[in-house]
Amino acid sequence: MSVLLWASGRGASVQDRLCRVLAIAEALGARGVGSRIALPAEHATFGWLEAAGMRNPVLLPDGEPELPHVLAARGCADVVVADVDRPLSRAEVRALGGGGPVAVVEGRGPGLAEVDLVVSLERDARRSRALHGPAYVPLRRALRLARDLRGRPRPVPVVAVHLDARDGRGAVERILGGVAMARDAGARLVGRIVADPCTPAWSQLAGIARRLELSPPVTALPDASVASFVEADVALVGSTMAAYEAVACGVATIVVGAARGVAPLAAGGGVMSIPAAAGEERVAAAVTALVTSAGAREALARAGRVLVDGLGAERVADRLIGLRTIDVGERRVG
Repeated sequence: MSVLLWASGRGASVQDRLCRVLAIAEALGARGVGSRIALPAEHATFGWLEAAGMRNPVLLPDGEPELPHVLAARGCADVVVADVDRPLSRAEVRALGGGGPVAVVEGRGPGLAEVDLVVSLERDARRSRALHGPAYVPLRRALRLARDLRGRPRPVPVVAVHLDARDGRGAVERILGGVAMARDAGARLVGRIVADPCTPAWSQLAGIARRLELSPPVTALPDASVASFVEADVALVGSTMAAYEAVACGVATIVVGAARGVAPLAAGGGVMSIPAAAGEERVAAAVTALVTSAGAREALARAGRVLVDGLGAERVADRLIGLRTIDVGERRVG
């Protein structure tokens, strides 16, 4: 059996989508199923594929329609998985399948009525049979193992700040300024920054960190992201997958904004949530509440563990393998 995984998007969403398909590919590989990933060429240059051990990707040319290249790469794949940031039409889904099963992760559009499996971060009343919620969020095995590597709480708590392409200069200043404000007000902490090079303020980030007396920023490659969570007592994140990764690692997590898929974590008490437009004072208050109370951190991390066990990719992989026996003439997920 072989699977073709197509990840595509713009801005920060592409990194979330790449995180998910890498996790699914890893879980499939552990089950003896080969896979390839198709993604825009511009997003293959950040080292994600190499760092995650994924070889021989299908690079989609910039500035051209992606679907024809994906169809050309489909070959004899038994299943196609699409995690793309645009609506899919019925015709596109039929073309992707080529008579075989199609799965869509976090998808939209009329084509969803044609697919055999939908994975959604949040419940959708229109698709009651879809796999939805934290139990099905694909996460890499390293994150689950990282939870076991975490040691005892440090004398001075470490706050890991994850920044991505959603975070403009103003947001970066507010978030990092809030961490520095909490420290300057007396909360003992060490601030560390992990950032996507697509972050609009990337070129100024080192200077901002220096001015606020925070650690120099580290590029958000898979190994660096996992290491930052292993070493952190508190995580401050904005993207969906960074939130799930932090929670899977057992870190007390603050989510800035309302990224799709975070609502189930917030509702279950697995993360602390503050508005995207929160000022430095609000960020500082949230950080202070956690860095000054080991009990509060443990309670938040414990609630997160109940929601996220890190086995979402394995559950999705098992369902994908099961699609080999499906009658594609009777496909419906709704």
